[in-house]
Amino acid sequence: MQNKDACTSIMVGKKASLDGANYIARNEDRVKAIEPKRFLVKPAVKGRHETYVSPYNKVTIALPEEGMRYTSIKQQDLMKKMELMKQMWQLPLLRVFMQTIGC
Repeated sequence: MQNKDACTSIMVGKKASLDGANYIARNEDRVKAIEPKRFLVKPAVKGRHETYVSPYNKVTIALPEEGMRYTSIKQQDLMKKMELMKQMWQLPLLRVFMQTIGC
């Protein structure tokens, strides 16, 4: 039997809800226990002069001067694993470590 993970999202716009509000809901239908998440709200920005550099492949992108507010959800455990991988990148046992944490 093959284990499968899936997610379900429900989005209701203000014209479809009884009280005129927008609703967004999401769950994780997972085989293993739910991993903790961190909900972040990033504020809108003006007058920004920054460049984004990807930590994975070093792609560099100039960010626009004005940016909209946005939200994101990070998986805490995934971020911890990635931080550990960065710290252990030079060690010869990296392959064993990656197999141990399920990468």
